Amino acid sequence: MDFDKYTQPNGSYPEKPKRICPGCELNLHNYFKTLGDDLNFCTKCGYDVKEYFKNVFKAYHDKADAYNDKERELYINFKFDALTEVGLIDHPKADEIFDYVWDKCHSNGYSEAFNELDEIKHLFK
Repeated sequence: MDFDKYTQPNGSYPEKPKRICPGCELNLHNYFKTLGDDLNFCTKCGYDVKEYFKNVFKAYHDKADAYNDKERELYINFKFDALTEVGLIDHPKADEIFDYVWDKCHSNGYSEAFNELDEIKHLFK
């Protein structure tokens, strides 16, 4: 089984932006923590940070959503391919079997989850 086809093409999860004023580079994290969305302008230089961060965080969330969508697609494809390859795709409890294996092994990668599924398949045939 080719595990490379289940790898995210765009690499790692997008990095969450920091609340640094683009005008003067003041760290505004604590100001946003205290004032929330009521902080409209940088307290040091007056830059319109509300609009700036609205756009920055929208772009971040769009990238994160796209990443998560692709991750779900890869997971669904892997699940189908793995169950098909070990011969359990038509088993009435295929979803439960896969979920058990996934919960147990996915932190070690797709190959480890597949190997575990392949190892226990005889119990369900």
